[in-house]
Amino acid sequence: FLMQMFHVEPDKKDFERKKEAFLNGYESILKIPDEEKSLFAYSGLSIWIFYLGIQSQRFDNWSNVFLSENYLKRFMGMAKDWLKYHQIEI
Repeated sequence: FLMQMFHVEPDKKDFERKKEAFLNGYESILKIPDEEKSLFAYSGLSIWIFYLGIQSQRFDNWSNVFLSENYLKRFMGMAKDWLKYHQIEI
């Protein structure tokens, strides 16, 4: 959820505000340990990589316009933006 919101919210101050509102609402029900919070950036990326793997495995011919060179460039560009924002180097 956070990674997707990151990409649809152009103003990162608004993203941070919305992220905090979401987490505060969630934690009003169930506390998230700090150790788990520190892994959000990595888990978001992991989910996206898993999702891309599923798309690739289900791609059986080149007539699928959804999984294209442009889509992969956009997808990887968004992942790189996420890593840069969270100061993660791989």
